Amino acid sequence: MKAYIIDRLQQDKWPPEAIAGVLKLNQNLPVVSHETIYKFIYSIEGQKLYLYTSLMYRRPKRQTKFSRVKRYSVPEDKRIENRLENINNRSEIGHAEGDLTFFAGSNSQNVITTIERASRMIKLAKNDNKTSLSTVFKLRKIAENMKYKSLTLDNGSEFAQYGAIELSGTKVYFCKPHSPWQKGSIERMHVSLHKYIPKKTNINEITDDKLKWAEEKMNNLPRKCLGYLTPKQYYDNYTVALAA
Repeated sequence: MKAYIIDRLQQDKWPPEAIAGVLKLNQNLPVVSHETIYKFIYSIEGQKLYLYTSLMYRRPKRQTKFSRVKRYSVPEDKRIENRLENINNRSEIGHAEGDLTFFAGSNSQNVITTIERASRMIKLAKNDNKTSLSTVFKLRKIAENMKYKSLTLDNGSEFAQYGAIELSGTKVYFCKPHSPWQKGSIERMHVSLHKYIPKKTNINEITDDKLKWAEEKMNNLPRKCLGYLTPKQYYDNYTVALAA
């Protein structure tokens, strides 16, 4: 059992909740709670194996959650409060959050990231620079391919020409300034992404194939919030049910 847990942590980068959830579904394996797995990670044996480095935040000691101070000020007609309830409660496929994440080697080149709110399906695309024209063009292409009905962004200048995205039929909303928790799904996804492609990786070494590999890893990771289905399984199940 220890070997199974260690492999899932180190090789597949599964969080303890996902490991525990899959164990519950597998009748051939003993049931172990996620809290027990955390205790093993921070035990003397787990510390010697540096298992905490496989966790989302890679903290050598367990820490309590902290709160952030909220601030307020966004354009009146694009406030996140205006999102429909079916977007907020994740009851419908097709509503996503978008952002940029940066790596070593350049302050301009980046990776565009989106995550579908209901299924947690992600899409990644390399972006040559952070100008609004380049960023919005790439986001529009992703939105069209994924058939996004809405996209929630932050207030960065790279999204200033968001109107081009809306011309393709995707409604755009903005978080309040300095309020990243309002698109918490993608903030957490970035932390997970950096387990597969560390933030210190040179951006010039990140190929489309590398991004596709990370995308597939994360879209096939069992998620507690999805009843331990993977994002791909949840997305496919929803699509089949909708077609029926």
